[in-house]
Amino acid sequence: MNREARPPHTPKPLLALVLALFVPGLGQVYYGDFALGGFIYLLYLTASCFFLVLASHLSPSWVLPWAAVGWLTTTLLYLYGVIESLLTTRKLAKVGGAKTSTRGIVCLGILLAASLLNELVERQINSKYIAIMPISTASMMPTILPEEFLLTRGNYNCPQCSGKVKRGDIVIFVNPDERTEQFAKRVIALSGDTLRLEGTKLFLNEILVSSPPEDYQGYPQLLSEEQVLVRETSGKKNLNYAVIWAKKDIHRAPLSFVVPHGHAFVLGDNRSNSYDSRNFGSIPLADISQVVNSVFFPFAAETTWKIRWSRLAHTLEMP
Repeated sequence: MNREARPPHTPKPLLALVLALFVPGLGQVYYGDFALGGFIYLLYLTASCFFLVLASHLSPSWVLPWAAVGWLTTTLLYLYGVIESLLTTRKLAKVGGAKTSTRGIVCLGILLAASLLNELVERQINSKYIAIMPISTASMMPTILPEEFLLTRGNYNCPQCSGKVKRGDIVIFVNPDERTEQFAKRVIALSGDTLRLEGTKLFLNEILVSSPPEDYQGYPQLLSEEQVLVRETSGKKNLNYAVIWAKKDIHRAPLSFVVPHGHAFVLGDNRSNSYDSRNFGSIPLADISQVVNSVFFPFAAETTWKIRWSRLAHTLEMP
């Protein structure tokens, strides 16, 4: 008994578009070209990993430009997959058929599984190489402003890593009091260092590393008349950075601290408005996971829809 032949599969352009937007290459799998779909997906995944991992090994001034090149490359590849799948399915819809979808269904499952793998790979890259972290508080003003997104480097503070923790680094670490949270603070002292704060004066190993307080002029949008600016130096390259103190803290009681072995003493640059090692003590070096490289995207504090264009891609000086 002869069976009536099935009509050819007619792909729907809108569905191909949605699938291609969901996973690079999935639109091609939908209309039957699983080889092209798999190639697009693997190339997209490989390019993403390559650019991000390599960026984590570059000097701070090159990290953001290289990451931008990687983002542009992967975006173009992603758009190619989307546009190609849409145009091809429109052509196939006009002629009323496509390749058999049996192998496409198998490849669909493979690509969906690969998308989960992609998520795992991205998490590993974000934790070990490079990531974007939002900042919501004012504790690091004037260096980092509220609502800014930071580009951080994770190839840091491990036996195999190129970057070691240094005085002056702005680091990401686990909140000692709530280990599900992460803080961004500046490293002031390391193992064996003696630190002393006398009002706004900072002494490191009995050497004064801070300047006399300045008034708020020059930072009219960041400081008020109740605040002063103090400049500190740190690191072998004599990194010079600004910190903020409230005028009422100029004569505050002295604080002395000796950093134990395997620890770091961290402070926020907004010294009178920061929860840091003065509150929870020194932190284990093992809790430091990343170092801040630059301001990736700067929103204004007044509204998340306003952008501080002058701080876009602003690289933070490293010690």
